[in-house]
Amino acid sequence: MHQEKLSGCPMHMKTPDHRPKNTDDVPAHQERAYEFVACPVKPGASQLKDDIDPSNMMPPPNQQPSPDQPFPLSTVREESSIPRAHSDKKWVYPSEQMFWNAMLRKGWRWKDDDITSEDMTNIIKIHNQNNEQAWKEILKWEALHAVECPCGPSLMRFGGKAKEYSPRARIRSWMGYELPFDRHDWIVDRCGKEVRYVIDYYDGGEVDKNYQFTVLDVRPAFDSLSAVWDRMKYREVWKIHEAPRSTLIRPCREFCSSIRFPVRLKQKLGAQHLKPGRKEDYQKETHGITFRIQISVKGLLDTDVILKLLFHLPVNYPSILPDISVNSDQLTRAQCMDVKDKLLEQAKKHLSEPMVHDLILWIQQHLKYVIKQSATVCSEKTTLSSGTSTEDGIWMILLHLDHMRAKAKYVKTVERWASDLRLTGRLMFMGKIILILLQGDRSNIKEYMILQKTSKVDVDSSGKKCKEKMMSVLCETQVQSRHRRFQTFEVKEYSTLAELQKEFETAGLTALFSEFVPPLLK
Repeated sequence: MHQEKLSGCPMHMKTPDHRPKNTDDVPAHQERAYEFVACPVKPGASQLKDDIDPSNMMPPPNQQPSPDQPFPLSTVREESSIPRAHSDKKWVYPSEQMFWNAMLRKGWRWKDDDITSEDMTNIIKIHNQNNEQAWKEILKWEALHAVECPCGPSLMRFGGKAKEYSPRARIRSWMGYELPFDRHDWIVDRCGKEVRYVIDYYDGGEVDKNYQFTVLDVRPAFDSLSAVWDRMKYREVWKIHEAPRSTLIRPCREFCSSIRFPVRLKQKLGAQHLKPGRKEDYQKETHGITFRIQISVKGLLDTDVILKLLFHLPVNYPSILPDISVNSDQLTRAQCMDVKDKLLEQAKKHLSEPMVHDLILWIQQHLKYVIKQSATVCSEKTTLSSGTSTEDGIWMILLHLDHMRAKAKYVKTVERWASDLRLTGRLMFMGKIILILLQGDRSNIKEYMILQKTSKVDVDSSGKKCKEKMMSVLCETQVQSRHRRFQTFEVKEYSTLAELQKEFETAGLTALFSEFVPPLLK
């Protein structure tokens, strides 16, 4: 049917020898491509004269109909979602006419029984969707560097290398797997740092209704220690969930991210290869992928909180929200659920566009607020919040802890909290009785209560909402003139009840001791 089989993407083929080589640079007329976005091409010789590309003194890349072209083709160019480096604009995809002429340059010739204008429309949709999905894969890797590049990555340039197989592709072929039908190298700007990504494209069977039929293997090239480290973390960060699939994409079982992404213009461009396939074929291919990200975020009092985030991206992501799981040794289960709910709320705002990178940045900036808001709701159940919200003078609170398993760690934590919040008082141990007596500004005492209720200090406290079972408020009152003002916060051990009682009497808290401490011995 064709005079020559097509291999790789015709838009990214190597240019003939008589033309300047520009394979890896920005495609010609990206700067003026917006003139053709949702706008017919301007006819006449003036276009050829006015649209000369100053970078290579060439006219617009094949927007003119070719000789003997059997039908007219659109010159409209679609804007992508891929940000261009050093610009506030996005990359713009080629038109149907540009793609047609690119195929001609590569040796393909049209025959009467060959493709139609409708097929060219499908080809463009496949090509564009392929690049969109490739960018989404890159964003998943770039999410690992959200801290160093908060503004997000952008695409500098790219090139097709269909015949230059990557080392991984060759190793796979030695093992009996098929070689990829195409390869691209994308150069990404990570906030001033150039990062090269290698993309291998594998045949994934029929085209589905979303113009998807290719499996992408996207990974950073071994050009730097950072890329090597990312690849070393690959199996820990990316957890692949696979379902039974056809033999066409079986080779990617060990190496690909196993989501079917639309990519390719098949070697034979007959219409039978370009129309969407059955929905059920698409659904049985894969369940999507899951990956984990661990980040350090500042919590209350600027303490470090290690968040372990798990994102499950369904096959139709980002048209469908991801499943999110949140875990942290420094947060309670209730707080982790609150963080998850807030992330899902933010995800809804980014529906239909890549969102993982934005979600990570958002939680890094707002975790402290989420924790504090969660703790405020929780503390409404305690006697501390039953009175007025702000009152003058020094306040005092007596807390009882029913146990303390990690004692050394717990004591250091309580001492640090008291110091940071300028609270004085005592942490008192007498047998199995554990009491905390605090004095200071009421707002600081409230802040301490939030920390006490929401920070995982003891190993068995994570499953208790607000930790009511572990801690109880025995008394909260304003410091009176008869009460002694503590100057420091001290940790004390008492061997007898009498010694503990004397401590209370010295502080002018005899009535407090008599009312609350003896019942704890029962």
